[in-house]
Amino acid sequence: MIYHGEACDADTMYVLKMLRCWVLCYEPTPPPPETTAELALRSAATFASQKVAAYERYVTLPDADLWKASQELAEVARPLTAAGWVDEIMTVQELIVASLRAYIPSAAQRVDYLIFFAEQRQNLIARLIDQHRLADAAALGPETVAGYTDYYNAMREVDRSEIVRLRLDPDLTALQRQLRDAGLTAEPVAALGLLIAGFRASAPPSAPADRLDFDFKFAEARQDLIARLIDDGRTSDARALVNETIDAYRQYASDEGAKRTLVVGDLIGLAQLLAAAQLAADSAAAQQAASDLASA
Repeated sequence: MIYHGEACDADTMYVLKMLRCWVLCYEPTPPPPETTAELALRSAATFASQKVAAYERYVTLPDADLWKASQELAEVARPLTAAGWVDEIMTVQELIVASLRAYIPSAAQRVDYLIFFAEQRQNLIARLIDQHRLADAAALGPETVAGYTDYYNAMREVDRSEIVRLRLDPDLTALQRQLRDAGLTAEPVAALGLLIAGFRASAPPSAPADRLDFDFKFAEARQDLIARLIDDGRTSDARALVNETIDAYRQYASDEGAKRTLVVGDLIGLAQLLAAAQLAADSAAAQQAASDLASA
């Protein structure tokens, strides 16, 4: 090691000069040029971010149409999401939720407003989790579940079957996972409780393929609820659903066109879940059902 004030020989001085020259002249390898697709993504995201700034000013105006602005902002978010601009996406999502919270819908708009507001709060939960803001995500959980409940209650009974299968099932299945990831246990149970109540109150579709889809999703929703009840320490409530869920899988698998391989996988997963919860007899019943279907 060479210290300031110490002499050095000619060879050492030469090496030091070479190192100094290398440091001063070294240029890192330039990044590869953007592809046409990457340039298009960045350009679209840049334009979208400029729109966001305009909307931030617009929604503060006394006569701003918050309903229209929130819907347009949802479209503005798409290129930002595609480009992976995390901070800008969060800004848009928070602005959408704030605008919807301040908006009072007309009677004609109420159903559309309720589902859009619920889904946008769910989107915000997902963004918050992505940024590791779990406490903020958890704080939105109860009101988001309540928003979906309000939407379900506002729907006409004749519309509920398709709404439950095609909209509430994907939304609430994803929501319960997000709330679990945020560290909540009661709210995922509430989300799935709403979904299962919707399935129970709905008449299965008449078309064979749609009815199979309805039955399978209903069975899987009950299995998800068993898992979340166990998470919430409600083992007895979870056990009360086990036989019903196994029977639902068996019934579904007996129909022509059923995806039996998926059912066997679900039942094995259910058996493992119940075994981990120290519910040996229930686990054995699920495993037996999986074995029966696999060998049939």
